[in-house]
Amino acid sequence: MKKYLIMSFILVVRYSSAQEFKDYRSFLKNTDDSISAKEKWIISDRGFNVFFARKTALYLAEEGDLTLFKNYAILSSEEGKFSFGHNFVNNPEKANGRVKWIATPSISTGLKDKYAAVVSDKKFENDLSISVKMTKIGRGFVRHDKVKQFQGEAITKGVENAQKDTMSFERRILMNSLLYDLSQDSLKLINSLNNPTDEGMLKEKKKEAIGKLLKKYKSSYYEKEAEILEERELYNFAFGHWFSVKGDFPVSAKEYYIADSVKGKFSKKDVYLWSGEINYNLFMEGIGGKFFLSTGMGTFSNNSAKAEILDKITYDQIIQMGGTDTIETAIVDSKEEAYIGKYKTFITTQANLDVVWFPFTSEHVGVRVRYEMNFGEYNPSTLKIGIPIKLQGKDKDKVINLELQAKMFDVTNTYKPEDSFTKKLSMGISVGLPFSSMIY
Repeated sequence: MKKYLIMSFILVVRYSSAQEFKDYRSFLKNTDDSISAKEKWIISDRGFNVFFARKTALYLAEEGDLTLFKNYAILSSEEGKFSFGHNFVNNPEKANGRVKWIATPSISTGLKDKYAAVVSDKKFENDLSISVKMTKIGRGFVRHDKVKQFQGEAITKGVENAQKDTMSFERRILMNSLLYDLSQDSLKLINSLNNPTDEGMLKEKKKEAIGKLLKKYKSSYYEKEAEILEERELYNFAFGHWFSVKGDFPVSAKEYYIADSVKGKFSKKDVYLWSGEINYNLFMEGIGGKFFLSTGMGTFSNNSAKAEILDKITYDQIIQMGGTDTIETAIVDSKEEAYIGKYKTFITTQANLDVVWFPFTSEHVGVRVRYEMNFGEYNPSTLKIGIPIKLQGKDKDKVINLELQAKMFDVTNTYKPEDSFTKKLSMGISVGLPFSSMIY
């Protein structure tokens, strides 16, 4: 009886597998026919998702930046913050192959000693916040024109769709290669499903295993399709854009110790600092290199201590200026700093423009310039200059983003003209790590 079950199961597996692999061949053929039939198409929508995900992975320096990986972590010494986020997306199969919406919850904590916390065992602050960001992905495109002079000698002069024809040729080679690999893996799969004891159970086991295998090979097609487009440079221009809305909500309070004078009584202020922002972003790649551009508006809760309207004071300064209350100075000593003056709260509005450029000569090192203008009671302008660096291993999808940063506070010298340039200059480093699988 057992031998009969084995023979019956193998026949069922071979017949069913052939049918399901036939479905995979139909998937490849239908995808190829769909692209070939549309004059402007050179890659599938799902393939473009992969292509775009790899492009955006080039830059991840701050929490507001876009990544099309499932998870990310960002550590910023300049902002004194560590963040971890996860992306939830719409099902591309139900949206004509496109990733349209991304919902990103994240959690952040302050670093007790900013840069020192990156390189030493300094502890995190009790400064937790939760962020929620909604991102709408616009329809991007890759441009493949008729033959132009800058396309190179490899393209035959006079051929109208040379790039698309080359992509179609490469796609058919890819299809044959995937079908061959699939046939080899299917044999291994069938051989691994042995010693059946219950035909129904093994049919279910086989269905699940074959399903996972076919899903893997569909994903492999999209990944390799995007890889061919990029490595063979079968496009002249790439464009993607997205719009995002983000809110940051505090979980724990930020503590400030404040007194009216150096000899006064210090009191603790527990402040919940919230913020919100909207941004429009775009990515472009052409003969000049790769560009990221972002512009937006935001608003955040502020106070006279955070804005440094109050005078910051340390334990040693209190002693030197005649402070004698040992309890109060001990509090300041334990908190490392406190503030002197009249405390008040207010709301600040901010506008920003951010440009990142990776020259065509470099895939790994770029230049970033960000300008921020604040409005209201707190109104300095800030200029940030960064050098983003992309580190990549053998696996092209495993990247680490570093950015060396210089931040110049009050560049117009109107908010605190008495402070020197060096006092307004701060240096830092940001580390961005997208990880897990891409979302496409």
